[in-house]
Amino acid sequence: MATFIPFAPHEAVAKIGKRVHVVRENHLLPVGTTGTVIGVCATHSGLVVIRWDLPPDTHNSWEQWFGKTKYEACLAEIDQG
Repeated sequence: MATFIPFAPHEAVAKIGKRVHVVRENHLLPVGTTGTVIGVCATHSGLVVIRWDLPPDTHNSWEQWFGKTKYEACLAEIDQG
């Protein structure tokens, strides 16, 4: 994968609320997994925080941080319009 590139702070903020799905499998998430960008990392404004959807029978939530490089390589935004 390419070198880590963070989002510009304004780009990261613009991603909040976006629904995404995994289009390129990585070591943690299978293709098709969906989630929502819930915010920007408090310690690094170039990272977005995604909360992944889990099966309804689990009471856990799982969040993961993405920079621009990994976001664009592994995820696609779900059209909400």
